[in-house]
Amino acid sequence: MDTAREEKYKATLKAARDTIRSLTETADSLRQRLAAPGTPIAVVGMAGEFPGPGSNADAFRRMLLDGVDAAGAIPAARWEHDRYYAAKPGTPGKYYCTKASFLARDPFAFDHEFFSLTRAEAEMMDPQQRLLLTQSHHALEDAGIPPSSLQQTDAGVFLGISSFDHLMSFATPDLQTRADPYTLTGASFNSACGRLSYWYDIHGPCMTFDTACSSSLVAVLTAVESLRKGDCPLAFAGGVNLLLSPLSFVALSAIHALSADGWCRAFGEGATGFGRGEGCGIVILKRLDDALEAGDRIHAVILGGAIGHDGQSAGFTAPSGVAQQRVIERAMRDARITPGEVGYVETHGTGTDLGDPMEASSLADTFGKRTPNLLIGSVKSNIGHLEAAAGMAALFKAVFAVRDGEIPPSLHAETPSSKIDWQALPITVCRECTPWADSYPRRIAGVSSFGISGTLAHLLVAAPPERTTRTGAGTQPPAPSDWRVLPLSARNDESLARLTASVTSRLNEPGQPLADLCDKATSGRDHFPRRIALCACDAPEAGTAFAAHAGGKRSREVITGTAGKRPRIAFLFSGQGSQSPGMGQTLYQTNPVFRETINACDRIAARPLGVSLCEIMFAGADERLNSTRFTQPVIYAMGAALTDLWRSLGIRPTVVLGHSIGEYAAAYTAQVVTLEQGMEIVLERARLADSITTPGRMAAVLTDEETARGYLEGTDADLAAVNGNNVTLTGPAETVAALCAKMWAAGIAFRDMPVSQAFHSRLIEPVLGDFDRFLRGQTFGTPAIRFVSAMTAAELTGQTNWPSYWTEQMRQTVRFRKALDAIGPVDIYLEIGASPTLTSLCRTKTDSGRWLFSQGPGVPAGKQVALTLARLYTEGCTLNGSGMGGRRSADANLPLYPFHETVLRPPQPDLPATTPPVPAFTGTAGDTPTSAIMDLQARALNRLFEWQRQTLDRLQREHQEPPSGS
Repeated sequence: MDTAREEKYKATLKAARDTIRSLTETADSLRQRLAAPGTPIAVVGMAGEFPGPGSNADAFRRMLLDGVDAAGAIPAARWEHDRYYAAKPGTPGKYYCTKASFLARDPFAFDHEFFSLTRAEAEMMDPQQRLLLTQSHHALEDAGIPPSSLQQTDAGVFLGISSFDHLMSFATPDLQTRADPYTLTGASFNSACGRLSYWYDIHGPCMTFDTACSSSLVAVLTAVESLRKGDCPLAFAGGVNLLLSPLSFVALSAIHALSADGWCRAFGEGATGFGRGEGCGIVILKRLDDALEAGDRIHAVILGGAIGHDGQSAGFTAPSGVAQQRVIERAMRDARITPGEVGYVETHGTGTDLGDPMEASSLADTFGKRTPNLLIGSVKSNIGHLEAAAGMAALFKAVFAVRDGEIPPSLHAETPSSKIDWQALPITVCRECTPWADSYPRRIAGVSSFGISGTLAHLLVAAPPERTTRTGAGTQPPAPSDWRVLPLSARNDESLARLTASVTSRLNEPGQPLADLCDKATSGRDHFPRRIALCACDAPEAGTAFAAHAGGKRSREVITGTAGKRPRIAFLFSGQGSQSPGMGQTLYQTNPVFRETINACDRIAARPLGVSLCEIMFAGADERLNSTRFTQPVIYAMGAALTDLWRSLGIRPTVVLGHSIGEYAAAYTAQVVTLEQGMEIVLERARLADSITTPGRMAAVLTDEETARGYLEGTDADLAAVNGNNVTLTGPAETVAALCAKMWAAGIAFRDMPVSQAFHSRLIEPVLGDFDRFLRGQTFGTPAIRFVSAMTAAELTGQTNWPSYWTEQMRQTVRFRKALDAIGPVDIYLEIGASPTLTSLCRTKTDSGRWLFSQGPGVPAGKQVALTLARLYTEGCTLNGSGMGGRRSADANLPLYPFHETVLRPPQPDLPATTPPVPAFTGTAGDTPTSAIMDLQARALNRLFEWQRQTLDRLQREHQEPPSGS
């Protein structure tokens, strides 16, 4: 390498190194700014499944407001209750509680096909992992974030989980003979978070936490810190707990932790233990500034929080009031608020005679004297103690309270606990639905979650900021009469039918904005093969149409289909003869994208034409519409505006083809010319043609090319176009009239075209030189997509001599039929023009591709676009919801996806008639050095690890043995 080149390379490398250093410093600076305490985090999505009627987040909110207690009998499908129950506490191998709070559905039900899992793998998956998958999908739906949009991003996953019930339910001594390749991943806690990152193909932080009862709130706070540091742009955070084995009930009964009737009497008289509960909650978190910028719906804002530990308390599992106070104070410092700003605390509140008084005392010491008293409550009084998921249930309740301004009641504290000096403490249990006090300038709630092994977490959450409705830049809200497309999809027919039924019910609710629902369905969801799309103007009309369809009544407004791969679409641009009075007026009034393109064309054309394009287009019967000088700019503007409209809706062609003057709009679509350049060329073309004084005429004739040429022979007329079994004659008006009369007499039908000049005839030749010279001053681009010539039936490329091409195109015959054959396999032909002239000419002359059009006779313009868009969606196109009005809907509540679930249980061992006795425990929960639960979990894990060791040994031996026959 010579010295000069070497120095050049060195300089380049040094510049690159300096740039990298600068970017790294900038990134570090941004990370430090993001990591500042008090950086708020938005809750943009939330989903969960909780006991009893709390089957989803909204149902959970209603049950809390209604004061429902979900405790009920242990479902027979879980285990044989009588086999493990003994009314007398302390009975070895038995539990003494009669109730707990269970999900309303079978926790083993799962749509494994939706998540691309085999039945065998799904059966061995801990149902907690399954529930996290389904609720994470629902949380994204609530946030309006399509899962596919997260692929290859640094989104993070932070989950709390601590129950080994799944493993304990089948980890018997014969596990080594029953284990399969999915046993380990199906039971491991690390798989819980890994499943989500793997499924969504995300690459940010991914971790599972087991801090017992504080696991999920610890997960949320860790996610908050990760977002603040810039480690991820979005985070899944949550927790799960399922009651799948009687053994954990037995272990908790051994330490007298449970309430015999399954109730949590938090802060109430008679609190002797907690009732167990199960459920799952997931929130989607983003930095507040990012959420506001994206126009997200914000449920609440996490101001800050803190995580700590009891340290050496009275016993390993005994609580510490001092430690609780310390972590809450740290949380408020992190959130940059004072105690007086907090109006409500969702407590840990388990309903134990030791824990409740200590928590009440620490809250009073932390928040101090105040007026009014600090309101407190515990969601455990409604759904029991969800253990690892308890923090999520508490967070959900707090979010509902700050968001809606109404605090749900805490149950079973009608008679406050006599072990708490309520007169001396500035706190009050919220025992009925209570509006947030006006004395607080902002609704802020605290959430506490304390783990049995000492890990403490406290979080501060506030009401969302006031938000104004966002409208896309440079757009206006759509007119009330505009038509909308509501697209729905599922992976199978059953799920689609259930989703459609749910949406129908939602549409029939008062005050549902159809535009917002359509935008959420289009832009906020991924789309699956089984599809249905509806066209309507308002929600009641849409609901009626869906209901009629469900009843078997066919309607053109409801379209169904199965989408395969993305369809190949040809845009076919209409030529002269497609114009009609009032063309484009409705779209101009209702669609901002269409309007802007028409206005841009009008700004160029108004001066040379001496009149607005809109005046010509929107007028009634106006002879100027059929005058070449005006017709051709109008057709170009219409084609370009429809192109921009379709592109704004997400519809983009793979190939374009135009008929005569329609080729200019095709050239704009292929980026050969700019919008303005195309209009200038068309204006010059029309001006030159209009200068020809010889009267011309064009006529469409229903015959083939060979027959037509026979009649043309010896005349001064020409063949303007060959469209298949119909052609267009062009030439002097008298000659064409005579030919048409002769053909009519021979039984050949014809139709005069609404034109003032005979294009593609020898009459045009005198102006071709001037047109060529004009074109030589233009610069043309290389087609960005396939552009097939209607003159040569060949593909136009960057090597095309564009001035020569456009000059010849004005004179030569349009061979549209041949060009149509040349574009190759196409799934959809979409005509771009004011009327379906090409569709009527050619739809029966092509392969199996579907023919659609932009505007149709007798159909309102907006409705026709919606009908075509709906059909495109069911054929597999991906739509852009913001194109139909330019609005970003955040508040629409679209029903969640109805999974097609199958009950999948792992192969069950034959359990012994009696359970192995658990050593009786005679002290209190605060005295035990270790939990009996931990002992059971250790036994189960030992069995699993022993199987793993034996399997690895066997595989190693097999690998070392020589193959048979060697």
